[in-house]
Amino acid sequence: MVPPQLEAAVRERDYLVLPLDTVERKRLVAIAKQMRPEILQPTNFSHLMYQGVLVELRLLALRKLPTLEKPLPPSLAKRTVEASTTWYSLNLAMTPSVAQVAEEMHVSSSTLRRMFSKARKESPVRVFARMRLEASMKLLSETTLKLDEIAAQCGYSCASDFCRAFKTVMKLTPAAWRRNVLSGPGYIRK
Repeated sequence: MVPPQLEAAVRERDYLVLPLDTVERKRLVAIAKQMRPEILQPTNFSHLMYQGVLVELRLLALRKLPTLEKPLPPSLAKRTVEASTTWYSLNLAMTPSVAQVAEEMHVSSSTLRRMFSKARKESPVRVFARMRLEASMKLLSETTLKLDEIAAQCGYSCASDFCRAFKTVMKLTPAAWRRNVLSGPGYIRK
């Protein structure tokens, strides 16, 4: 059986050329001499000898291949946090609670909080609030929707709650922020 790394390296060019140092070349010559009698007069052990030599040759080739750093698979916490933020963004208008998100992720609320703390170093409440704010900023800058429509799409109970939350973070009202963005450099009115 050919190791997958070796098979992939050969498949790249349909052949494989590896540089050998003096010691490795001498070992290949020694292997050839060792196997000559097994090839000329096979015995009951010839098959085992072939297998041993193949293992040694595979190892030699694998050691010569450049080692590619494979990214580690994401941890369960990171995967769950990513899945929960994706789910939350798709259900933003419903303003799901941490408990609802946790239920969708099939974990408890406290487990979800621990996962966020581990993966993001912040609470899910803060992440979700920022996601709502970022979604509202996107709508403010890319659409002409009224504030109450944006509030509804981003999970705020009303326009005044949206304005209060927005101003707390951005130090501007949503309308003032929109005017600044739309009149800023690089903006072209249609």
